[in-house]
Amino acid sequence: HDFDGLLTDGSVSSDNFANIESVKITGNTVEVKGWHVADNSTVETHAYVIMYDATSKREIARVAYTPLKRDDVAKVYSYVPNADYSGFDVKLTIPTGYDFAGKNIQFVLRYSDDADGNGNHTDVWSKDYNFSDNAGNLDSYYLDSNNTLHVSGWHAAEASKYDKYAYLIVYDDTTHKEITRVKYTPISRPDVYQNGYGYLYNAAKSGFSVSIKLGNYLVNGHELQIVMRYSSDSTHGEGNKVDLWSKKYSIGNANAGYVDGLSLGANNTLHVRGWHAADASTALSNAYLIVYDDTTHKEITRVKYTPISRPDVAKSKYGDIYNSGKSGFDQYISLGSKLINGHQIQVVMRYSSDSTHGEGNKVDLWSKKYSIGNANAGYVDGLSLGANNTLHVRGWHAADASTALSNAYLIIYDDTTHKEITRVKYTPISRPDVAKSKYGNIYNSGKSGFNQTIDLKENVSSLKGHQIQIVMRYSSDAKHGEGTRIDYWSDKKII
Repeated sequence: HDFDGLLTDGSVSSDNFANIESVKITGNTVEVKGWHVADNSTVETHAYVIMYDATSKREIARVAYTPLKRDDVAKVYSYVPNADYSGFDVKLTIPTGYDFAGKNIQFVLRYSDDADGNGNHTDVWSKDYNFSDNAGNLDSYYLDSNNTLHVSGWHAAEASKYDKYAYLIVYDDTTHKEITRVKYTPISRPDVYQNGYGYLYNAAKSGFSVSIKLGNYLVNGHELQIVMRYSSDSTHGEGNKVDLWSKKYSIGNANAGYVDGLSLGANNTLHVRGWHAADASTALSNAYLIVYDDTTHKEITRVKYTPISRPDVAKSKYGDIYNSGKSGFDQYISLGSKLINGHQIQVVMRYSSDSTHGEGNKVDLWSKKYSIGNANAGYVDGLSLGANNTLHVRGWHAADASTALSNAYLIIYDDTTHKEITRVKYTPISRPDVAKSKYGNIYNSGKSGFNQTIDLKENVSSLKGHQIQIVMRYSSDAKHGEGTRIDYWSDKKII
């Protein structure tokens, strides 16, 4: 510690100047460095540094020294005898049982004509100094993917001589509650000792670098403080204690994302691509996508996924969000038999504390609403009676709902008798002409064709003069063509 300008000249009869450049305490030793020049040093040849308790008004310790070479002092005080040998670097021993707490300490820099430092003497007294300081700093902190708070810094306190147990307490200043505390063993910090805090008892060994698990406690969006403590209690950190509170630290709570692409495909599978970055994912490490039907106001399904790399997001304006670099998703989500054509859906992007169901603590981001196509079109290109009571039917049937309703049927309907004649299941064939037409946006337009010869199972002559229609159907029922279904009726044809 630099005592520049804090020294009082004890003599007015001759030149007498001094400076204490540093004071450091290690264990029970006080190291004092500086210089002292005085005209009377030519006759008072015994140099001393005395440590004095100004509160109790008694001497604590003294030490004699041989002045050291100080060319820098001599350049300034060349007119004072012995200025070139005016330096000191001494160590004083603190008596057993002596406590600096609450005391004002002074250092007396003395030249004396007595070998014990008494007799005639010339003194310079420092101003009062309190060694009961409590200092520290939080050098760094960050929250990782396991909701673990990593803190490093230092805490030096004179009280640590007696209150020997070091603790770090994480305090939520938003909820006004302690989150957790950990006991630690201080580590070496020579920089603290050398850079102005050496006078504190444990400055040389005042460091900490500790990882503190916050469990399921969600701190995002909160302000935290770290309480640095020395305590007499080795178990709980209570009892006699001295605390130093850090400044308040705001924990990020950004939450952003985007659905880059959404499409409904074969087997009623929803393909969803995008990203979701959230600071809260440090604690909420389970990523989910939830498909929500905004038409029926019900959840359809949810899937858990492992986020993938998104360096583009990390380089964007969202790069400061904790998991931006690994925030991506590219998922194929089976919707089962749930028909969503004609509905509006949303994708809920979620981080949750619950690894099984995606509930518990959670942070959500809802996508915009997406309208799911429900186009349904078809045409009978040709219809003719054939031999052996058969009907030859050519045409196409395209329907967005065929993503879910994958079973294709043709039903022959007698509109004269209002009865079904028969039905057949078929496998759609290629129709590139439909795919290139105005119907090309319908899901299965490119493979929507049929060319079937259908056994009518009755004498054709009985159908003459009747009007029939072809019902083109996609159904969820693979055996009978019933269940959930979408139909397209042809024009009426007279047999």
